[in-house]
Amino acid sequence: MFSFLLGAGTQTNDPWISANFPIIRIVILAVLGVCAIAMVVVTLMQSASGEMGANAITGATYDSYYSKHKGSSKDGLLKRITIWLAVAMAVLAIVYFALYAVEYPIT
Repeated sequence: MFSFLLGAGTQTNDPWISANFPIIRIVILAVLGVCAIAMVVVTLMQSASGEMGANAITGATYDSYYSKHKGSSKDGLLKRITIWLAVAMAVLAIVYFALYAVEYPIT
């Protein structure tokens, strides 16, 4: 796999790599697209992320029941979903390009 680092010439892949990796990459790309659409929808469903309860003149904040229990509310759930979708998209993108590098190595 890393024979190009050792200066080897052209490398041929196993037949299962050239037969299956394009299909796997298409599936990963489709899942990545679904995650991207879900990320847009979840982000648009969130409320504004400004400081809740901040005084406009002094900037002082006060703690309310809502600000203390924000994690268990709908906004907290949407924030956690957004983080998980971002992590999934990052992992899928890395796997996609890693599969591309394995299928078409630099020679």
